[in-house]
Amino acid sequence: YEIKECDWSSDVCSSDLSAKDKKVHAINASGTTPKLATIDWYRRNADGKIPVSDGLLCGTVPGVPAACYTLLDRWGTMSFADVSGAGIELAEKGFPVSEYFCEFFAQHGYKLRKRPLSDRIYYPQGRELRAGEMLRNPDLAATMRAMADRKSTRLNSSHIPLSRMPS
Repeated sequence: YEIKECDWSSDVCSSDLSAKDKKVHAINASGTTPKLATIDWYRRNADGKIPVSDGLLCGTVPGVPAACYTLLDRWGTMSFADVSGAGIELAEKGFPVSEYFCEFFAQHGYKLRKRPLSDRIYYPQGRELRAGEMLRNPDLAATMRAMADRKSTRLNSSHIPLSRMPS
């Protein structure tokens, strides 16, 4: 089982043939709505409509972490700590950004500038990162480390302090 073409903050669907039982298994880890995003809340606060925008009111809780836990629980031979170690290190120590990254952010970065935590990560000197400069995300590293330290693979947002949740 391998998750491809997704990032930590997205959703994932996976269907794979198990060598052990010769069956196809499907995982739908589409994001769920946040706990407080009820129909009543939207009726009271948004005229009963879910906004279509880049804002938090139309977002979901990312499904990738749940998919990782599910796949590791059912078919994995390694722990979440084992498979996430390199990602934790990259988030903590950083990596040099590419020219493509810089071009992408020049076009789409204005969305991140709206969020103080994202602004702090992606614009650490108050400006766009330049090719070769290091991108670090210590909050993401702390969140992933907290997840890796858990004994249980059952996870929900109450297990991680909100101050550490990446924006």
